[in-house]
Parts: sequence; structure tokens; C-alpha cells
Amino acid sequence: MDRLNPLVLSLYRAAREAPIAEFQDAALRLVKSHVRFDGCKWGASAIDDHGVLFQSVHFHEDDPEGAAVYNEVRHQDRAAFWAISHRGQTGNFHFASFYEGLSAIADYTRRYRHSNALITGLPGVDDRAIQSVSIYRGDSDNTFSENERRAIEYIVPHLNEALTISRLFAATRFRAAAEGHWAVAIVDHAGVLQFADPEFEALIQAEWPAGTVRRLPGAAHVALTSGDGSRQYTGRTLIMRYVAEAGIIFVRARPRVPADGLTPRELSVVQAIARGYTHKEIARLLHLSPATVRNQIQAIHNRLEVGTNAELVAVLLRAGY
Repeated sequence: MDRLNPLVLSLYRAAREAPIAEFQDAALRLVKSHVRFDGCKWGASAIDDHGVLFQSVHFHEDDPEGAAVYNEVRHQDRAAFWAISHRGQTGNFHFASFYEGLSAIADYTRRYRHSNALITGLPGVDDRAIQSVSIYRGDSDNTFSENERRAIEYIVPHLNEALTISRLFAATRFRAAAEGHWAVAIVDHAGVLQFADPEFEALIQAEWPAGTVRRLPGAAHVALTSGDGSRQYTGRTLIMRYVAEAGIIFVRARPRVPADGLTPRELSVVQAIARGYTHKEIARLLHLSPATVRNQIQAIHNRLEVGTNAELVAVLLRAGY
């Protein structure tokens, strides 16, 4: 496989240089220069008794609407069951013959031009998950060769490792943009962690000792992605915040600090101080008396154990407010 070494080097270079939202398409274009194909699904799926259930899948020149259709026929997908039991190997499938007698899945492959496929499964986050790369050709007569199958079997682990590196670089940049010390992770829309630094995993484990580190628990996932718009989850021991950039979901997390106990009104007062407002200006802004504002500021000083407004603002900035 020495002839593929330049491709492997190019994949790792792309992992460093391409924006994370563009990396998978860029990587697949590189692969396509060695093994031609018409479309690809690349991502992670859950495993149940009916086969694989897409969770976080990248569609490259393949119709994403096919995922819903596939869910109706996945119980007939013998290729998926093969990939589950042959992880690390690449299967070469000619679906017209492989799915003979299975009308539903055969109709699906014709509709979405998946006539021939090279399918590779790799271990997922646990035994009930799988990572996979499936490449397709639409022309039934344009089958994949054994040399192409071997090439893809060699390349796919490098593809997944390069994707991990791409996520690591993105998470590092995301962490650098945050005020204070935050642990970071990248999650998919189902809440599954695609990347998490050790500090993030430790925070999740401390908040949910009985849960799995590899997935955001339901309450946190709902609060972050479809709650009241704050995009924040306040837990017993941690704070998490959600940011979406170019379709990628980043999550910051840190341990709870005393500043997290401020009421919305108290937080408004401190944020006004940070903007340089005087007591009287804050009072007018918040429709309070100057005496009330002074008393609130003193109470906040006492609770956060600071002596000046400058220290107070610094504490809030470190907490990310």
C-alpha cells in the first residue's frame, strides 16, 4: 500500500488546515482521486436488533433525505449486519445480486443509486455503536475491484483518525476563544460526544456518576439545543454552554462557581458595572433607587468575597458572563 502514502499524508494535512465543517468533503475528494465513487455516507450509528440507526452521518454527494427512507428498510440491510460483525474489514457489494429477494432494500438502493458499495465498519464508542464509511457507485455494471476494496480498507482507519485530529484542532481553537478555564467537547445533534477533552469527560462523570461519558444526558441535551434559548445547562456541579458554528456543535463546560448563584437582576447590575455605568446610571437603567443598587452591589461583593468592583468584574469574566 505504499502508493497510498501520499494520500494518507494529504489527509492528515487537511485535518490540520481545512475548517472542520469542510474537512470531510475535502478528505473524500482526496480519496476519490484514488478510488472513484459517486456518493458516500460517513459517520456514526447506533446498533439495535433491526440493524443500524443513523445518528451522526455526513452525506457526500448523497441524498440526506434517504436516511428517513433507509430507516424503514434497514431491517433488510444484510450489508449493515455484515459490517457489524466484520469491523475493520471492507465488504465489496453488488446490491442487485446481494439483495435478491429483498424487495424493500433493493428498491432503496436503486432509488438512491447505491448499485455497488464498499462498506467499512469500525468500532464505535461502545458495543452498541459503529462508525462506518460507505462509498457507492450508481452504475450497476461499474463494480469495485479487489484492489479498490483493499485500498479503502487501508484508508478508512486513516480517514477516521484524521477526522479526530480535525476535531481536536477545532476544539483547541474553540477553547482558546473562551474566557477563563473551560473544558470543551464537540457533540452531534443526538448529543453523542464526537470529541471531548479529558476535563470535559471528568465533569460529565462527576455530574452523572451513573451515566455514560460518551453521551450528554437527556436533560442537558434538551436544555442546550432546544430549551429557552439561553443555550446553557446549569447542573448540580457544572455549567455547560452550547455554540453552533458552521453546523458544528461545540459545548463548553466548567465547574460551578459562586458567581453562578447570582440572580438575573444581580447579574444585570454586575454587567452594567462592567460597561462602566455609575450607581445612578444603573438605577435609572434598571428602574431601581440608587440606594437599592448600592446595597445589591455590596451584597454581591460579600457573597463573592471581593473587595472592589474591578475584582467583581474579573470574577464574572472568568466565569464567562
